[in-house]
Amino acid sequence: MPSIEQRSFRMKNALRLMLATSLLAGCGTSNLSLNLTKGSEVVKAEAVQGRLLVKFKSDADRLAFHKNHNSRTLKRIAALNIDVVQVPGSRGVAIQDANAVYAEPDYLYQVSFEPNDPSYKDQYALKNMSAAQAWEINQGDPKVVIAIIDTGVDLDHSDLKDKLVDGFNAVEPSKSPDDDNSHGTHCAGISAASTNNNFGISGLASGCKVMPIKVMTAQGSGSTSSIAEGITWAVDHGAKVISMSLGGPGGGQAMGDAVKYALAKNVSVVAAMGNNGTNQMSYPAAYPGVIAVGATDNLDKIAKFSQFGTWISVAAPGVGIYSTTPNHDNYLNKTYPDKITKNFSLMSGTSMATPYVAGLAGLVRSQFPNLNPAQIKERIEKSCDRVQGLVAFDDRYGHGRVNAQKALSN
Repeated sequence: MPSIEQRSFRMKNALRLMLATSLLAGCGTSNLSLNLTKGSEVVKAEAVQGRLLVKFKSDADRLAFHKNHNSRTLKRIAALNIDVVQVPGSRGVAIQDANAVYAEPDYLYQVSFEPNDPSYKDQYALKNMSAAQAWEINQGDPKVVIAIIDTGVDLDHSDLKDKLVDGFNAVEPSKSPDDDNSHGTHCAGISAASTNNNFGISGLASGCKVMPIKVMTAQGSGSTSSIAEGITWAVDHGAKVISMSLGGPGGGQAMGDAVKYALAKNVSVVAAMGNNGTNQMSYPAAYPGVIAVGATDNLDKIAKFSQFGTWISVAAPGVGIYSTTPNHDNYLNKTYPDKITKNFSLMSGTSMATPYVAGLAGLVRSQFPNLNPAQIKERIEKSCDRVQGLVAFDDRYGHGRVNAQKALSN
């Protein structure tokens, strides 16, 4: 296996990333925005107006609920037995009704993207995580599919197109899961871009496949219902690892049910801690069983923007990460043409750290196919490097910065 130094990363077009911290919600004209505030401010959970996620015990309960609230079912997430319900006049607050197991807001989520001004010139992350040594053990099994639940993936990217399996667009089901933002394509490349092909970058789990699941709009925002539907679709269509570089403070039962569904079906779930630099819980990262990921820089220091708390699992490189971006026009490239370039670009955030850990989960699953999600999570946690003088679990680093070689070693 050639060393990282021998790889051609085509870095000449990498530009520094400086983006505004707010991304607008784009789930419809009646939707509220979930905009993460710059710095260390606590953000408020917001939701889609006029819409609730409702779980019923029976058809009779459904009819009674609709009669009580003059509501109607827009669609059903069958795997979770949840109705997406339009309730006239509702402002996205929970309803107590004896006919419903729960009726909660359809919370809005945002991609976990932290604007920054990095100056790194190669993929330091792979060196820090001992990726080259891990590749001597396992480069990933194509039967292990990593679902990138995000803004979609560029389906024609030269460093990704040979890695893709069929995907799903939960935002507009009649359309393909192509990426109109850039975020999802960047995450896909981090996890599993083609490697040793004399082009572009190296993905951590290059032998694994990528399943593109679009649950976020071009502006980088999505609802609980879209994300939950994306999770269940991915699980039902063969994903073994789910990567979610997104989050928000609204931790509803519906999203929790979707995470439980994945874990019960033997699918690992990896999610970003979030980027507002506080100890505020962000979901889906804070749900039990999820591998919650914080971000480190090239010196293994925790990023200032990385959220922290006792629910964190591990940290991974997430500052100044060079990866794939769409080769066609997209929201971030059009909005920030001097910062986000086509084909490849630099980005920072717990969003970037998360697909590295998802890729590592794919490698662990490839090397140890009989492990369940809890065992994969434990192996990744126990094999971390205790960087920066860390001697025990820490609410900022978790168990430490991940080490791919150690995670794959017996």
